[in-house]
Amino acid sequence: MSRAQVDELRVLVLDAVSHPHNNGSTDSERLLSGVRDAGKELAAAAFRQAALALAAKNCQSLQPYIPRLLDLALNLADGDALDDVLPLNLIEDISESITIKANEALFDYVETHRARITKNMEPSKGKGLVLLRFCNEILRRLSKTRHTVFCGRILLFLTGVYPLSERSGVNLKGDFNTDNVTTATISDDVRNAADNMDVVELNNVSDLSFFKKFWGLQPYFSNPMIVLKSKSDWVSMEEAIDSVLNVFEAENELDLKSGSDRKRRDDKSVSGTDKELDITDQYFFPKFLTSWNLFELQVKDVSFRRQIMVQMLIIFQFFMGLTKQAVENASATTTNKSLQFLTFVLSESQEAWVNQIRSRVVRTLEQTGPNGRRFLTTLTTVITHEANWIKWKAESCPQFEKTLEGKLQTQKKFLEHSLAVNKDFVGSAELNILKLVDGEPSSLLKDKKRTTSQTLEEFLAPLADQLNEDGTVAEGVEEEYLYSKNRTYNWQAYRTALNSHFHFFKDVDNIDTQIMVKRLKTGVGSVSSAPKANAANASEAVPAVPSDDRQTAAKDK
Repeated sequence: MSRAQVDELRVLVLDAVSHPHNNGSTDSERLLSGVRDAGKELAAAAFRQAALALAAKNCQSLQPYIPRLLDLALNLADGDALDDVLPLNLIEDISESITIKANEALFDYVETHRARITKNMEPSKGKGLVLLRFCNEILRRLSKTRHTVFCGRILLFLTGVYPLSERSGVNLKGDFNTDNVTTATISDDVRNAADNMDVVELNNVSDLSFFKKFWGLQPYFSNPMIVLKSKSDWVSMEEAIDSVLNVFEAENELDLKSGSDRKRRDDKSVSGTDKELDITDQYFFPKFLTSWNLFELQVKDVSFRRQIMVQMLIIFQFFMGLTKQAVENASATTTNKSLQFLTFVLSESQEAWVNQIRSRVVRTLEQTGPNGRRFLTTLTTVITHEANWIKWKAESCPQFEKTLEGKLQTQKKFLEHSLAVNKDFVGSAELNILKLVDGEPSSLLKDKKRTTSQTLEEFLAPLADQLNEDGTVAEGVEEEYLYSKNRTYNWQAYRTALNSHFHFFKDVDNIDTQIMVKRLKTGVGSVSSAPKANAANASEAVPAVPSDDRQTAAKDK
């Protein structure tokens, strides 16, 4: 009975897809009723059979039947008549049965219906796993050289659908891309000349040894585990990098001697914006050309030399994470034990060589024009940011997004240690004393010590002992311990000065307890030099008025 239900339902689905305009409300109701009667499992089998049948007939082009089938599946899944993961299962089955060109059209459908397909999707199960498997299968079928745009579309789609911390997109084991193989190409003529002991010179580096050393670095750059596992390979890498830097430094000197005048003329003739665009367009190396006939021209090319030195700095950053100190610092936070290089630690001699050569590469890169310093600054910023990603991967990719519970826990811990929720704290240390007084707090105001007044000279005496005659800080006194750094002390000094030295406040922008001390020491701030005022009540003090202003004031009265 179930087999007959599946066949009947498959016919209804194919009929609905093949003749959408002929189906009335009765046929739609019949299809919906058949799906509900069959159940989600049998309905899924009917839809998958229909999808495979349509894919076999339309393997070169999807239109118009397969999009109609997917639309029908999405509508029924939204109405809970089908499992919500079925539309993605259908897309996966169809993708395996059609050509790459038709897959591109199928992916167009996925992109345009992204919101419905990924609705309520969890990356680690259900629809999330099916969608990830579908995209990875397409990527495996595509050529990296012929279908680069299509590959890029798929990768951009994945970055928009899955969160940044999704572990499926992270290289957790720290594997290196060893598929990109670079092989030096030597013609038979050059090889025969080398065998006959003819000397091929390039910047005072004879025969083919430098050429082989140069391109022999690429395996080390693509997989640095080679030199970590073999001491002989490490020595070979050291010799090769040293030889390459010698040649690059010599080329920089030649550029300075022969090309400086031409460079200045070019800088004057090219505007700033055009120069920026021209420099930006220079950096594009999809694949190295390794022919011996091109090698001399490549070494003279600034962009090519920069590319090689960028590779050096990248591998040096990897090595700096394997020093003894770096490994000890990271051991407390590294939770990803699957990293393949965790057991390697550089020796002291290797660490010293890496530090020395890294400084040399940075210096050479800065001297490589044009705009060597700007290029180095940008590169350093990128490499520094990359160190944060390395640390994040070593910590097993913790979530960036904080949950509501995590935020509440953080706020709770903060409030537990906050003075704002301390019932014994009333706002400041001075006001808090009132709670510690036995009896009425007003008794503190009746203390005899509070009725004793001090002159400004007496009050500022402790600060004066910390300063020289010219107002500078005395020797042996740290600036952070000055009385003038205490806001309460400054406020009390201003209150005291209001009674006897009100003229200090003429220049409000230049009022300071240290300036007060300096004026008192020089005699500028003495009471005799101040305008006469009622010292008993500062609010009644009247500044001196010039004679002309007195006459005007009398007329006003």
